[in-house]
Amino acid sequence: MLSSHGPWSGRFGVKLSDLATLPVSSQFVLLKNFTMKFRIRAARETDCIDIQRMIMELAVYEKMADQVKISHEELQRDGFGPNPFYQCFIAEVPEELKSEEGKGVGKALMASVARVCVEQQCVRLQFSVLDWNKASLDFYMSKGAEDLTMEEGWHVLRFRDAALKKLADEAP
Repeated sequence: MLSSHGPWSGRFGVKLSDLATLPVSSQFVLLKNFTMKFRIRAARETDCIDIQRMIMELAVYEKMADQVKISHEELQRDGFGPNPFYQCFIAEVPEELKSEEGKGVGKALMASVARVCVEQQCVRLQFSVLDWNKASLDFYMSKGAEDLTMEEGWHVLRFRDAALKKLADEAP
């Protein structure tokens, strides 16, 4: 999911300052180096129930289910309205592959996001990974990602709920 803000920003997000508005394409992404029987395509508004479900599944995996506050209606509004906040890819995977890891689906999704970034002349692709998720860290590092925590000492910060409202109240 490419996003500029919202509860999903950072997760495969591209910073808004680094890109122009991304056009939402309904065409399938064709990947030369992947031979598995799955397709990567741009999300449609009708996918939002499944997108919300997958956000929750990821949050459960990350032990952060209590932090998910977005509904499929908000995903529809924010992703498919006149000024979309995000662009999302969907992997259509045959039932027999759904329970198997290492079949190239994640790699294909990441490559699809990278392709859009390159096509839109983005200067970087930036996202977050939990420190205990070694498999994901190893995967991204094997693809050439840089760990800014280790290399540059960056910390990811956020304002939410009461702290965000309090800060907003300080605006002139």
